[in-house]
Amino acid sequence: MCKINIYTKVSIASFLKQDNVKRVAIYGYGVIGKKLLDELIKEHIRVEYMVDKAETYQDNNIIVYRPEDDLPSVDIMIVTPIFAYSEIKQQFCKRNMNIASLGEIIDTLLRDVIEYVE
Repeated sequence: MCKINIYTKVSIASFLKQDNVKRVAIYGYGVIGKKLLDELIKEHIRVEYMVDKAETYQDNNIIVYRPEDDLPSVDIMIVTPIFAYSEIKQQFCKRNMNIASLGEIIDTLLRDVIEYVE
């Protein structure tokens, strides 16, 4: 049986701060990517840029690169399109980038909230 601790505050920003992540890139400039961008900015996590298959552009003071562009160094790139994570991971691991799936981060956060009780 499991018990959910409703008093535990979890956030993606706190997860990143715990791992001493200071500079982030976000892959995916759709609805989820924009929501993640907003959360990280509010929590004072520096989002250096975003990556998307659309044309390279600048929007809301954030630069959006294409996947094949030369990308500046960051501590981690968070991939928001969960369904395409393995393909994206292969592409960026070849470039020695540290990447993580937003889905995996959320799973980790949920595990921290759920207490297993016997």
